[in-house]
Amino acid sequence: MSNIMEIEKLENRTPEQAEALFVHNQIKVSQTTIANGFAGLCHSLKVVHDRKLYKHLGYETLGEYTQKEHGIGERQAYKYVRTANEFTFRKRTWKKKPQSCSKLLRWTSPTVTACFPRTRRRSSPI
Repeated sequence: MSNIMEIEKLENRTPEQAEALFVHNQIKVSQTTIANGFAGLCHSLKVVHDRKLYKHLGYETLGEYTQKEHGIGERQAYKYVRTANEFTFRKRTWKKKPQSCSKLLRWTSPTVTACFPRTRRRSSPI
């Protein structure tokens, strides 16, 4: 059992423990919010890409659209589209586990990477 779970069960917490739990829960909510927002961004860019909706907005390419309208470079936009494709292909749901979303965030977005702790990679048995 983690220390956090033990502290949550305490009836008489110190003010510092109560504040720490409050901030801990804010972090968890923020992580989920970021992951869901990221999922929405990826999905929306996939729809714009797949249906070539950027052409109806006066742009010739997805990269031109994302750069001028959203400040997202072409390579980054295509990473987001690939991320949405990967999740669709694996039939995962974005809301199921924010931790799996954080792995995708690390791969695709250097801006959001700092919000999530790095997971330890297992060493190869070779």
